[in-house]
Amino acid sequence: MPSPTEIRIKVEAAERMVARAEKRLTAETEAQQEKLKKYELRVREDRAAGHRGANGRPLVPMEHKAVLVRRERDC
Repeated sequence: MPSPTEIRIKVEAAERMVARAEKRLTAETEAQQEKLKKYELRVREDRAAGHRGANGRPLVPMEHKAVLVRRERDC
């Protein structure tokens, strides 16, 4: 049976892992939001210039971004 000290150490380690995962999730979310804003701006500018829309593949919406879905699930 593990001692109270060993349990405390494991709990603290798990808490640190969760905190790091939450920090990564926040950073990924912010980065994806910034990409979406830039893409939307580019689409508006292209349409204002008479083009059909932005070139390139449209970005994946936040709720479908695989990295974010995995990290959110793991938190």
